[in-house]
Amino acid sequence: MAAINSAVRPLSINQCANLISTTGNSMTYIIMSEPGVGKSSILDLMRERYGESRRYVYLDIPNIRDGDLFMRMPNRDTSKLEQYLDNHFDRNDPRPVVVMADEIFKAPRSMRPLFTRFLLERQLGDYKLPEGSIIFGTSNNVTDGVDDTLRAHEGNRVSLIPMRKPNAGEYCVWAAKNGVSALTRALVTMTPRLMASYTDGPSQANNELIFNPKTNNKTFPSPRSITKADVVVRNRDVLDEDMVYTAIAGTCGEAYAKLMTTFIEMEKELVSPLAVLAKPMDTPIPEKKGALWMVMFNLVDAIKTQDHIDAAVTYIERAADREIQAVFNTMLLNDDRTAGMATRNQSIKAWMITNRNYKLLAS
Repeated sequence: MAAINSAVRPLSINQCANLISTTGNSMTYIIMSEPGVGKSSILDLMRERYGESRRYVYLDIPNIRDGDLFMRMPNRDTSKLEQYLDNHFDRNDPRPVVVMADEIFKAPRSMRPLFTRFLLERQLGDYKLPEGSIIFGTSNNVTDGVDDTLRAHEGNRVSLIPMRKPNAGEYCVWAAKNGVSALTRALVTMTPRLMASYTDGPSQANNELIFNPKTNNKTFPSPRSITKADVVVRNRDVLDEDMVYTAIAGTCGEAYAKLMTTFIEMEKELVSPLAVLAKPMDTPIPEKKGALWMVMFNLVDAIKTQDHIDAAVTYIERAADREIQAVFNTMLLNDDRTAGMATRNQSIKAWMITNRNYKLLAS
């Protein structure tokens, strides 16, 4: 990214949302990252934070043309031109507005003066946004090669914030809350290089499972495309193998399609989570680690009581894989549905003390 020194530390999506909500009423932030990382979800996080106390506006900047946000029309009674706003904005609503200007650096050249004033002065023509309003933008890295351009005088007026990709654990916590299948979550967990970035340097130059502007900037795995492809994964039982492979490849690229279809083959080793919860000492442990990961995610989804947690911990400990045990306990503690039970569960506390994972225990 030409405009940001490499020593700058990229922020997570939650850090970006916290920064914007805390100081965004007086500072204009432009969140920058490679494609598919989840920048657009920041507006959802702002909505969760503020609720109905504010209005929320999403602007698809590359597709906005002159007159789309406001235009002046003649008033015959006054013989003057009056400004009429698009329905994104309501003069009669006094609530502060949270505006996300998506892909701001892809704005048509003719529209840039309007958007520059909008970002910096919180004003559209003669309409001033209510006090406390927040405007932030998103953009791809200039180095991504997807037509984002940033001129020096524009960059000097805003704060450019690099946003990193989620790591595998962060993605899986989010994915569990948003209906992504256990199969996809297990694959991401077992393949952390899916969440690496070409901006990490030479170590990722040959990583065929990530976006790279020099090699694959059309179809590639990203948090966004992996989530989109999950609908195919969830319907694999009613689609033939060619349909599954081609649809996943068309969304995430062939390297990911090969990885996922190989992973699907591991399903033959899966055991029922209900069997685990009923008889944790008698249910077989899958031999392949990938299948064990899938069983673990299925267990997290099936847990409803403290007894279920006890049974699941007993089963997972039989696998003698400390990494899986740590991920399992962490997911229970971070899932909104199970967190309350997990923090009070004696089996989890005992595991943490035995494994000296006091940091996780404190959380």
